[in-house]
Amino acid sequence: MNKHISLAILVLAIATLVSAQNTVPSYIDKGFSSLEFKVGKNGLLQIPVTPHVNVLYQKNIAKHLSVVCYSEIAKSIFNTDPDQKYLIINNFWWREAVGIGGTFGRKSFNNNLFLMAGGNYYRSHTFVDEALKPELITAKLRPELGLLYNLKWGKKRVYFSFQHYIPLYPLNLFLAKELTRATSVGIGLKLNQK
Repeated sequence: MNKHISLAILVLAIATLVSAQNTVPSYIDKGFSSLEFKVGKNGLLQIPVTPHVNVLYQKNIAKHLSVVCYSEIAKSIFNTDPDQKYLIINNFWWREAVGIGGTFGRKSFNNNLFLMAGGNYYRSHTFVDEALKPELITAKLRPELGLLYNLKWGKKRVYFSFQHYIPLYPLNLFLAKELTRATSVGIGLKLNQK
């Protein structure tokens, strides 16, 4: 008897979860919101690769119109000496931005293009001797304006996501390809608020 009740509860729970998938808003609905976690690399052809992690929250404020909050952190340590005795460079990059933009697509995929405004913080230590005392320390906090392209792919609550960020202002960030451009992949979670 207890086995039948347990089995009935399990079947009912699975049926509820499956039917709940149908109530998840599509990417272009006004009630859509999501949270995405991604990893990737900064720079286009930069060697060595600078890995980063980022989080993106998206909320549709109207059909085909969204606002996003974006946060990214990157860290790299590399040296130019095979014996690791000198010229070690330690970089840290942190970007915070908000944006507004359009969302285009269907139920299974979605393209987003956002105009982003925010700021970034860059810190670099360069060590040039064996004692590892910092010789050159650079720290910059600056405003930033950029474009964020985001692609979502998947019909369920959890989906695949790809994004590419290009800074537009200050102009030296657009021209420099080192730590400024970011490409990443990850997963997203649709937050059910319908």
